[in-house]
Amino acid sequence: LLGTGRSRQLVATFLRPFFEKIAGVTLKIVETHEGFREDGSLREALREQYDGYVAVGGDGVFGYLVNTLLEVFQSFPAPLAHIPAGSTDAVACTIASRAPFTSAVCTALARVGAMDYLEVSAVSRGVESTTAAVCICTAGFMADTIALSDLIGGFCRLGSFRDDVAGFLALVRNRSHACDIRYLESVGHGGI
Repeated sequence: LLGTGRSRQLVATFLRPFFEKIAGVTLKIVETHEGFREDGSLREALREQYDGYVAVGGDGVFGYLVNTLLEVFQSFPAPLAHIPAGSTDAVACTIASRAPFTSAVCTALARVGAMDYLEVSAVSRGVESTTAAVCICTAGFMADTIALSDLIGGFCRLGSFRDDVAGFLALVRNRSHACDIRYLESVGHGGI
């Protein structure tokens, strides 16, 4: 799964040649667009069997891949990897490295590590939805900040500074949020 921004250039100049010529891996690339919209290619591609899934992009692209796999299969049918190309890349820091080259080598060598994820159920305007979160789950002010950051996504060139601008805008909006938090302790340590 390929995100927007620097992902396209990273795949063209480094990842495709590395995986196909050096690691001997055939790639099927599905590209997302702003707001993780895609033309159904990912769900179509998931009908075929793969040895693994790699998200090239930021934390949101990896989360989109996780949620799509869970929506289609209700589990993870093959190993997942993340090659960072976002502004913060917190997921990449937890499973391999924030450096795209190091993450690509770990992926090619099938370095396996466990990773926790959580499922978040929310009710908004009477409609319940469940989403998987990896590395970070946000609500309230942080969720508003991330949503505003995505809205000003056209300013990707600002890098992580756009999150500061979005945080300022969320603070000025001064919205309040009510919530109940419930959790179930994990009984197993299966990972991604």
